[in-house]
Amino acid sequence: MELAPLHCPVCGSVIPGQEVHLALSVARCVSCSAVFDLAGRTPSPQRPPPRTQVPLPPLFQVEDQGHAGLRLSWKWFKPQALFLAFFCLFWDGFLVVWYGIAAGMEDPPLVMVLFPLGHVAVGVGLTYWTLAQFVNRTWIEASRNRLQVRHGPLRWKENLDLPGSELVQLYGLEVIHRGKNGVSVTYSLNAIDRKGVQRKLLTGLVDLEQVLWLEQALERHLGIEDRPVDGEVARRTG
Repeated sequence: MELAPLHCPVCGSVIPGQEVHLALSVARCVSCSAVFDLAGRTPSPQRPPPRTQVPLPPLFQVEDQGHAGLRLSWKWFKPQALFLAFFCLFWDGFLVVWYGIAAGMEDPPLVMVLFPLGHVAVGVGLTYWTLAQFVNRTWIEASRNRLQVRHGPLRWKENLDLPGSELVQLYGLEVIHRGKNGVSVTYSLNAIDRKGVQRKLLTGLVDLEQVLWLEQALERHLGIEDRPVDGEVARRTG
C-alpha cells in the first residue's frame, strides 16, 4: 500500500522521507526549514534573519501603485544584438544569393536546393531571435489577487496569468551554461504553489540584483512572507 506524501503545513512543499523522523515524531521541510510535530501541534519554523533590501536595478521601469499592485517592464535589448544583426544580414544574404543562382538555372541540381535547408532553418530562428532582442519587452503586474507575466510584441515564451493566492514562495536560481566559448551564468525566478509544485516564472535574467529585487518586490505585493528555499541564490548572497 503506497502512503500519501506528507506536505509542509507552512509552504505546502512535499517533505522527503529522510526528513521525517518517526522516533521523534517530527519532520522538517527542506524548502522553508519549518520543523513541526507529526502529532499535529503548531509548526515552529526556523526563521532566518531579515534580508537586506536590494536596490532597484536600472533596467526595470517600475510603476508602484501602492495597494493596487505593482507594474514593471524592461526591454530585451543588449549590445550583443547589434553584432547578431550584422551576422544575420550576412547569413541570410548568402542564402538569398544561393537560391537566386539556383532559381536562374534551367535545371538546378537537387543537392543545390536541399543542401542549404538546414542553414535556412538556422537563419530563420536566429533572425527571429535577433528581432525579438530589438523590439520585445517583458511586462509584469502583481497584486494580492494575481500575477501576470507577458512578453511581446513578437511571440516568445508562454505568458503567465496566475492567482496570487496560490503562490506561497518565490525564489531565484543560478543557471550555468557551458559551451564552446566557456561558461556563462543567468538567473531564473521561480515559484512554489500551495500544492508544492515548482513553477518557472522568468528565465534569462543576466544580473543577480535583477532576480533578487524581483523576488522581494513581487513577494511584497503578493503578500508572501519570505522563507528560505534550498539552493536559492538569496541565501548564498545574504
